[in-house]
Amino acid sequence: MEKTLKNIHTVSSLTGEIKNLFEINFKYIKVKGEVSNLKKQQSGHVYFTLKDKMSAISVALFAGNARNTLTPKDGDEIIIEGEISLYAPRGSYQIIAKKISKTGAGDLLMKLHLLKEELQGKGYFDKDIKKPLPTFPKKIGVVTSGTGSVIKDIIHVLSRRYPNFQLVLNPVAVQGAGAEIEIARAIDDFNKHNLVDVMIVGRGGGSLEDLFCFNEKIVAEAIYRSKIPIISACGHETDFTIADFVADVRAPTPSAAAEIAVPDKKTIELNLAKLSTSITNCTLSKMKAFKLAMQKMAKNRCFESPYSMLSIFIQNVDNLVSGIDNGMQRLIRGKKQFVEEKKRSLQLFSPQNRIKRAREQMKAIADHLTSINPKNLLKKGYSLLFKEGTKEVITNTNQIQEGDSIEANLSCGSLAATITKIKDTK
Repeated sequence: MEKTLKNIHTVSSLTGEIKNLFEINFKYIKVKGEVSNLKKQQSGHVYFTLKDKMSAISVALFAGNARNTLTPKDGDEIIIEGEISLYAPRGSYQIIAKKISKTGAGDLLMKLHLLKEELQGKGYFDKDIKKPLPTFPKKIGVVTSGTGSVIKDIIHVLSRRYPNFQLVLNPVAVQGAGAEIEIARAIDDFNKHNLVDVMIVGRGGGSLEDLFCFNEKIVAEAIYRSKIPIISACGHETDFTIADFVADVRAPTPSAAAEIAVPDKKTIELNLAKLSTSITNCTLSKMKAFKLAMQKMAKNRCFESPYSMLSIFIQNVDNLVSGIDNGMQRLIRGKKQFVEEKKRSLQLFSPQNRIKRAREQMKAIADHLTSINPKNLLKKGYSLLFKEGTKEVITNTNQIQEGDSIEANLSCGSLAATITKIKDTK
């Protein structure tokens, strides 16, 4: 009876032994299943059931671990990394979760890696194609969910930094099937209608699956072809997406994107005030320096007695003027003389004078010809003798003989005669 009693366990001892067995043999495990009955406590702890088609097991995700891993929701297919523990008050075993990831995350990471390599090879990430952000944008476009904290945070930051801003929201789904199509279409619409000066594209934090619509090629291509500068703000500071690499600027959070998009008006006003003061002081200083310089120049000898310095130049100018006048007078006289000579030459060789002189010469020649005209000599009693039949003028007795017939031309008519006697005049 005593031996039998010694082998009897208390509930606590049995539970303790089972707990030791669990914790020794299942110190690190990976379990796959579907989440159900999830409850979040104000303490930050999360409790839920992990099940498959045949069985179920309780899971505890304590606040310390929950801050560093994915927090699932009902219906999620997940993989838990952790250890088996026995919860003594209820005598039930459970999984103490250390790390949680959604199933298929490895495939998504591989897809992300391949797309990143493809786009990088095409130059989508090149720094030299990044567009600069406008310094003072008039309109800011936002592509994100129409509800939730992201748009509220952006509006809050813009209101604080740049009160006169204009915001155009194009609400889209930021996770789930078809979200990437809505995001790409919203970016294209902003560009098609040229609605804004700068664009913020993003959402709040989440798992790889939640953010994966920003890792889709269609979104990357829409950002790449956008003519409007884009600030990408997807997730938390540690989250990186394809959209971050393609965008012109990457912001760690949506609030940071709003700060990057616009300047701080108060800072601008302060800088302008400082600049205005600096310009005023600089202007006054320059004016003072110019005034002193003018006063110094006014005391210069050239202003007190300008003719004492300018006299030599004035005299030189007068001498030059006199020399120019004399030279011009000589030149004019020479030109006048030249013109007079040309006028005389023109008069001498003018057509009228040349005709007059030609007429005088012709008259003289005519008078001379008249004086030597044989007919005029015949009128004075002279005659011309010709041998009959030959018309040879007889000027010497040697040309004829006695008995020759001759002809004598008179001033009026002619005579025929026969030579009867020749007298020698020698």
